[in-house]
Amino acid sequence: MVDDGTAAKVHGFFMYVPFGIIMPGALIVARFMQYYRRRLGDGHLLPRRLFYAHATLQVLALLVLIAGGAYSFKYFKVGTKHTHQRLGYTLWGLVIAQFLMSINRPPLGSGRRLQWYTLHWLIGTSTVILGFYDIYVGMTLWERATNKSIKKFNIAFSVQVSLITLVYLLQDRIGNFSIQLYGLQQERENSLHMPRLKIPRFGSAQKV
Repeated sequence: MVDDGTAAKVHGFFMYVPFGIIMPGALIVARFMQYYRRRLGDGHLLPRRLFYAHATLQVLALLVLIAGGAYSFKYFKVGTKHTHQRLGYTLWGLVIAQFLMSINRPPLGSGRRLQWYTLHWLIGTSTVILGFYDIYVGMTLWERATNKSIKKFNIAFSVQVSLITLVYLLQDRIGNFSIQLYGLQQERENSLHMPRLKIPRFGSAQKV
């Protein structure tokens, strides 16, 4: 028999891993993928590897979330009376919707691709932001229920969120930093010497 305190800790772990680590990681990887796709083109190996890393992280987040959800339904009452619960159900829906969209993405250049990408980006970004917020709400509930301060965990998570946000914002400046370091001409030459991957220009190759 698992006591309430242990169950709450396990639940927190299962929710922190997908929303505090995996989903933000998938978002950061996607940003790098888009940057290198613009800079190097689809024929390069690096954007393709980043795409598969992004997709793998999304699937991993869904699997961990399913395990965490099953554990939560077993040890906690199902309800919607608290913001933490309502946000949890919303996040469940967003992650599942994101997965379904990922396996039904239209090919690059098609008429539906822009709409798909816009919705995919909005859902992914909203999931990360709401996930961060729900983790804070969960930590607040733990303090109220146990009368124990977890200030150090709150500070540590705030530092993590700040670092993730900083990396997210800096990704828009990668090209500028590289130009400042190497100069514009050298930066262009560097991009020409990166390994390319031979990809057919039809079918599934355009669906990345």
